[in-house]
Amino acid sequence: MKPKGCSVARPAKGRKRGALSAQLQQLPKEELVELVLALVNTDSLKTAKLVVLETLEQNLGHTAEGRPIYLDKYQTLWSQAAGLLDELNEYGGGDEDVEDEVCELLEEINRLFAEGKLPPELKRDHIDHVFYYYDWGNSGMGDTLMDSVFAVAETEDDWRHVVDKLNALPETADEASNRYRKELVMRIHREWLGDEQAYLRERLADLEYGMDYFDLAGYYDRKGQTEKAVEVAEEGLAKGKGRIVDLVTFLKTYYREKDDYENALRLHWLAFTDSPGLASYRELKSFATKEDWPAFQERCLKRLADEGEEKELARIHLHEKRYDLVLKYVCEGHGPFDEKDSLVQAISARYPEQIIGYYKTKMERLIQEKTRKAYREAAFYAGKARKLYDRLGRPEEFQRYLAQLRSANANRPALLEEFGRL
Repeated sequence: MKPKGCSVARPAKGRKRGALSAQLQQLPKEELVELVLALVNTDSLKTAKLVVLETLEQNLGHTAEGRPIYLDKYQTLWSQAAGLLDELNEYGGGDEDVEDEVCELLEEINRLFAEGKLPPELKRDHIDHVFYYYDWGNSGMGDTLMDSVFAVAETEDDWRHVVDKLNALPETADEASNRYRKELVMRIHREWLGDEQAYLRERLADLEYGMDYFDLAGYYDRKGQTEKAVEVAEEGLAKGKGRIVDLVTFLKTYYREKDDYENALRLHWLAFTDSPGLASYRELKSFATKEDWPAFQERCLKRLADEGEEKELARIHLHEKRYDLVLKYVCEGHGPFDEKDSLVQAISARYPEQIIGYYKTKMERLIQEKTRKAYREAAFYAGKARKLYDRLGRPEEFQRYLAQLRSANANRPALLEEFGRL
């Protein structure tokens, strides 16, 4: 839904045809020929006028006569971007090439502002234009639009205007969007306006998620108030919703640097419970003492088993060289075949017979899909089974199996063609 009380934001039309004609007449003949060739080969998403303006910029942009080119170019760039953003918002997104074109157009506008080629008073209008589409919020390009706003804003007045626009919440904004806008306002107060009191007032009034506490802890840490940062981070672990991994990492590093083994061990365990898997398991194992590790290892394995994390459990068994338990997961576990393949490769030399059975089961299931793509994948696994038969010194057994498979599927020419390459 379009923002209410707002018309489609578009800049005024460019200069009259006579001004453009006068500038074109200043180009050498060779440049005019190049311009015509460029127009012939223009990308379908790129307007002819933009190609002309880019040529004029390259040749006359450094002269007094060429300065008005930049305003013309801005108006052309934004008009084209606005048209594409209208389309994206109406349809709730679009093709990647359209999104890429919008990105390129906005980046070129950002460049013109950054190089001082546009009048400063145009910035506020541009910010308003961009916010119109940001508030509409249906293009799928919110981050790109906000990046353009942040690239253009420069003075204190610019940033305060951006804060006002962010605080003017559209009626259609959801809770997540509102929270993000608040985060941006706090970031502007802290980093660009240097208004730390405003940042702290807003931040302390909005501590709900783990990332909120991490943001505040980072602020205190950068100010050299490390103990206060640790206090906030610990409070975030106890009260913060959602993501806490950043708090855990911050505190874990702090306690390790302080040689506080007990607290660091506590944080390593929290890191595992927050993201249980091989990586956090190995990190906990490398930190815990030999005396503490057996109990923590038991807790880790129980946690994974209770949560049904069979794949991660199998990866840990492989790390610990418990190959029989890895084989049990491969043959009996509930994970999809694709998740098991890397584990199969690691144990196939130890259990060739069982892995041949695994490959046969996978082939038979693929064949039941009755598509050429599935037949090709089945033939790939047949090749893996053949290598294991060869390693066992029983190549003729594989040939018998292959002959039976072809006979049973004699009415499937696509399958026979794919398996004929074996």
